[in-house]
Amino acid sequence: MDVRTDYGLTFMFRQPANYDRAIQEFKRSLEIDPNHVQTLQNLTVAYTKKGDAANASATIARLSSVDKSNPTIAKLQADINAIKK
Repeated sequence: MDVRTDYGLTFMFRQPANYDRAIQEFKRSLEIDPNHVQTLQNLTVAYTKKGDAANASATIARLSSVDKSNPTIAKLQADINAIKK
């Protein structure tokens, strides 16, 4: 799952980014471990960058239930709130 998550990141960071493909790879990683914190974080970022606030919010809710003390949650939530406006 770590390799699959890293593979998904390659699609987010290439120019031009391919968020749909990144999301697809992150979802494959979550099929292996639905509570993989790093994958949930990256999936939230991909949805946010794509402008999909609904799916980003759903994913961050999953992340929050798995890792309530995760320090990135506040930043991710702020990014989601920014695209909702």
